[in-house]
Amino acid sequence: MPAGTENAESTTSPRVVSQAEAEAEPAAVAAATAQTPEARRLSARKRLELCDAGALERCLDQPECHLNDEALDAAITCVMLPSLSPGVLYVSPINLQVVLNKDFNGHYDRLGEAVRADQVRKDLNIASWLANGERPQMIAVVVHGPDTEYQRWQYGRNGIDALCANDHWSLLCWFRSTGKVYHYDTVPDCNERRAAETVRLLRKYAVLPADVQHVHAPRFVPAQRGGWECGYYVLLFLAMITSMHSEQHLPLAKEQLTNAAGGGDQWSVYLREPESFRRVLRGALCDVQRQALYERSEADQ
Repeated sequence: MPAGTENAESTTSPRVVSQAEAEAEPAAVAAATAQTPEARRLSARKRLELCDAGALERCLDQPECHLNDEALDAAITCVMLPSLSPGVLYVSPINLQVVLNKDFNGHYDRLGEAVRADQVRKDLNIASWLANGERPQMIAVVVHGPDTEYQRWQYGRNGIDALCANDHWSLLCWFRSTGKVYHYDTVPDCNERRAAETVRLLRKYAVLPADVQHVHAPRFVPAQRGGWECGYYVLLFLAMITSMHSEQHLPLAKEQLTNAAGGGDQWSVYLREPESFRRVLRGALCDVQRQALYERSEADQ
């Protein structure tokens, strides 16, 4: 077990709920939404404008459909954004791919040394997540692997589509409370090289502290059963971290995942049956879309 997770804050005894109850409460996806003043500055209408909500909707309407970069970004931006504030810096897989590719091709090396880090931060859209001078308490990165930029370059060189059927998503988190990076991957070691490449890049451009060297990969992370659930687990882990530790962001401890996997609370239902979480997300997205319509009608009056 990686250092730092053993003493992470544990959850209180959960209320046992049925799967039907869990699916009927889409608000549980973003448990802290109503209590976060900073998040309310972005309306539902604005959140929909910031992402490709249609990509998320198409994925959620199909059972056992994996969530791609656009769908994951929309789920976090549209549905979970309020619960990620304050103090959480989210790095989109879409923006991260752009930066990784630019760095691999030497784009940033051609810039002046004084402006490289600022350009990377701009490309990662960090300014929109953190107020001036704010220090993140947690950095959450959606990792799209398993292939590194070098592997993708080799595929292109050989005429092979790099975005092939083995695409896999995982969650990479840095916590100021521990000073460490944790990689939550439901297929052990699958995204290990891509996660390491991401950490090197973020450290290189001072998004992560210079002393971050090792990526901790907890072995107690539940394994996915099929080939489509990884994106849902990414969202689940992020939601669990932000709801369980709303005041001080801490890594997930072993007992939080193992107890949840065998318990009867809402997280247990979702961890055992990601399909139920898909239906909850669909309901939550509908709520955001209805709110956006209301806001639009109010603005037109």
